[in-house]
Amino acid sequence: MQIIENFSLKSYNTFSIEASAQYFSSFQTMEELEELLQVSMGSDDHLILGGGSPKNFMLQTEPQIQEVLGLAEAGHDYFLQFTDARPDTGGLSGATPAEAVSWGKVDPDSLPDCVVAYVDSTIALPLLTAYCLSRTRPRKLKRLYNRRDEILDELKAQYLKTGTVTKITTSRKIAKRASGAGRKNK
Repeated sequence: MQIIENFSLKSYNTFSIEASAQYFSSFQTMEELEELLQVSMGSDDHLILGGGSPKNFMLQTEPQIQEVLGLAEAGHDYFLQFTDARPDTGGLSGATPAEAVSWGKVDPDSLPDCVVAYVDSTIALPLLTAYCLSRTRPRKLKRLYNRRDEILDELKAQYLKTGTVTKITTSRKIAKRASGAGRKNK
């Protein structure tokens, strides 16, 4: 098993658009997976907007590691959650960090670092973003609009290389056709 830094994800996405992962690895056997899970890449932290199934899915990796794979793991290091759901309603959005500890999803030693802010996400995220932007140096602008034609040409070339619109189906298994787009049936 090998862990690669700054790995290109171009061949792993639909339009072969350049993107990279800070760390990338793959595994073939259960032993390789166990080895990979033992490697620490730093803190295991999450920002949760809302809750429900996505929250549960994200935090569920810890019980999976502990109970299914049988690996010693204490739980996620911490999380920050913005939600308007109260704990007394019993929904997953209102589940407290203490409850997450009881399921092995959060490390009990890091419980004081887990924060739930009872606020609407559409208010909290812009405030957090503004705060973060005020505390960091601005990055060099990518000026994507100036590269618009180049990017669009690359997207068109990838599209023409991989197929046509008639090959694209919706979730209802109905093929969409570009030739009929915008036409009214007579």
